[in-house]
Amino acid sequence: MRKLGHKVPDLPEILKAIMENREKWQQELKIILPKLTFEQRWSILKTALPDLEKNRARDVVRLFMAGNLSSLKTKLEDPAERLFAVECLSYLPSRETVELLVELLQHNDEYVQICAAGALKNHTPRLVVPYLVKAMLYNRILPARVGEVLLVMGYLAQDTLLNVYPLAIPKVKAQILELLTQGGNPKCRQYLADALSSQSNLLRSKALDAVDSFKFDDLWLEVVDCLLDPNWATRARALDVLANLGIREARPYVELLLNDPDLWVRQCAANCLTVLDNRSEDEEANGILLNEG
Repeated sequence: MRKLGHKVPDLPEILKAIMENREKWQQELKIILPKLTFEQRWSILKTALPDLEKNRARDVVRLFMAGNLSSLKTKLEDPAERLFAVECLSYLPSRETVELLVELLQHNDEYVQICAAGALKNHTPRLVVPYLVKAMLYNRILPARVGEVLLVMGYLAQDTLLNVYPLAIPKVKAQILELLTQGGNPKCRQYLADALSSQSNLLRSKALDAVDSFKFDDLWLEVVDCLLDPNWATRARALDVLANLGIREARPYVELLLNDPDLWVRQCAANCLTVLDNRSEDEEANGILLNEG
């Protein structure tokens, strides 16, 4: 098998060297790549990448696209080339690359947003998290897209969200609480008392979800306050949380909602009382068994 050498071979020969993964193919390509146009490089990548495993795809893209980010950006403007350009960007670690992908999270094509989110997941949290959290604070990007990426960014994303929470507007605070809850981060406890008394229905709802998820039963009085909320959905959710927490001391407050104007809230109150009563009976039965033992 002949080597590529210093003479520029035809494109099929370059493609063959990549696909065969033959010894020293990267060194050989480095010699002839400067002689290839961007379009030639692009053509080879489009043919080769679908058949390469992830690590080799990364190596090939970085080798072919080094110093060609501006040309790659122009491909983002072509609908026929855009998705492949996004795939290439997933392998090029730089601040400019991350900025481009974050901008694409706002694209009017939902599939482009999904692909950009997938590409961002390949990048280091150190680069991605600051840009995404900033976009989140300014409410520039759909929360689902930001959250999808931040949830795989680990502790750095979680700590950053905790730190910026006080700076956010209520709508964004609700998004942050949701991500902290989904990320299993109990440090959100410090913000829940205020969130439960917020004027924002959405923020109260996410705070109730967090209390329920982490079983913060010490916040039961704050949850009880939500039974006075003018929004029927919040009252119903607060009843569910009290039932799940098993707070027997909440029974007198729950009984008041048996006369709630909303039929669903009345049903939730009845269900909550049943749960609390059953728990009381179970605890009494266990107490008797222990005494007899």
